Amino acid sequence: WRKITEGNGSFKFEIADTPKDLDEKLTFHHEEGRSVRLVASYGREWKTKNVNNPHDLPQEQKDFHIPYKHEGKTKYWSRIWNYTPGSKYQYYVQAPVGTKMHDNPLCEVGCPYVVRGFDYDYLGVLWLNDLIWRGDRWMVNLDGIYESAWNITLSNARKEAEKGIIGPDTEEIIQNLQKGYRILLSRAIRGIYVWFEDEETSQHVEKMLAQS
Repeated sequence: WRKITEGNGSFKFEIADTPKDLDEKLTFHHEEGRSVRLVASYGREWKTKNVNNPHDLPQEQKDFHIPYKHEGKTKYWSRIWNYTPGSKYQYYVQAPVGTKMHDNPLCEVGCPYVVRGFDYDYLGVLWLNDLIWRGDRWMVNLDGIYESAWNITLSNARKEAEKGIIGPDTEEIIQNLQKGYRILLSRAIRGIYVWFEDEETSQHVEKMLAQS
């Protein structure tokens, strides 16, 4: 852990070394009686969307199956996207009795659409490799986006990439991603823990936080 801010009355922002670290910190707050959730942008395919019991899938078949190092060994952190039978997003948002989220509010990952307009005490944010920092500006990794509503814009942006330019469609996707992360980063009341999939992006954000 690389602590950025701490202390009574302050908003906590910490950078995690692994997704597992997010679990550990948020579990501590949950046991304190605080509300907690895991969230991410559009950097993973929603493979379990039409699966009836996605929690029962083998770990490697879940939407998130992220490798990380622990004591010199490679382990995997696995989760599904927010389970929404019948488009009932309240399963994730409210975690009613009888749902997996009630038993463990960290068993699913919410997207910007789901958490928009709702607040929680603490959030764990998976900053994936869709929006990345390169050199002196934000860039987009087009291969790391799975938002179906952007298909036309993505197609045009790929054509721009083939020409070696950052055109209007590429810029539009970058702006959309920034809006998505702004939503995710504004849903916590007491603190946020962030894991970055991309190391250069992590270093940039840490540097900016230190300067501020």
